[in-house]
Amino acid sequence: ALAEKLDTLTGFWLIDEKPTGSKDPFALRRAALGVIRIDRSALRDAPHAVALRILARAAHAVGGRAAPPRQARAAAALDWIGAMRDGKRTLGRATLVLDAGSLVLSREAAPPPDALRANEGVWDGRFAIRIDGDPPPGAEVRALGYGGLRRLEAADAPPAWIGCAPRRALALLPALWAGEALVAPARFDGQIPGRQTISPDRLALRARFRPVRPIAPC
Repeated sequence: ALAEKLDTLTGFWLIDEKPTGSKDPFALRRAALGVIRIDRSALRDAPHAVALRILARAAHAVGGRAAPPRQARAAAALDWIGAMRDGKRTLGRATLVLDAGSLVLSREAAPPPDALRANEGVWDGRFAIRIDGDPPPGAEVRALGYGGLRRLEAADAPPAWIGCAPRRALALLPALWAGEALVAPARFDGQIPGRQTISPDRLALRARFRPVRPIAPC
């Protein structure tokens, strides 16, 4: 029964639904930016087997690896959370940060994501990508990076998702590049709260956080 409840709970954000109220005891939310925030006390107070699987599946999703984290490493990370130690650590190519009452999971910076040289596909094992319009020759989908992020932050009309997640996570979002030229930041199809401030044009990079690999139990 516990496993079925966990499958339902983790399935909410995998199928892009938003659990609310009593259906969301761990404060999981749609991870449009590839970041998952889990209520720290709920995870600490949950039965160990349930908490272990939630942690491992969340790290598996945001990390984008083919295989889930090893059980021993997930158990050590869970002990660290239970000890209420502030700071951060890694698990399965995900960075875990204890921030006030939350555990925040995002993609680890290294190794950097590979480039995607196609108009549609899966980038970094995390995002379903589609390019609308005609990209310039040699264009490819790469990580936004801190340089690209600074350009967007300084723009007159930055994307609405600027400031919605830690900068380390925003720097690992997909972007369309042609050499050193930032052609287009990602658009997240209305999943980010707030008004989209970029005017529609013919060329757009659309992204949706949707790990295609199964989130296998540890």
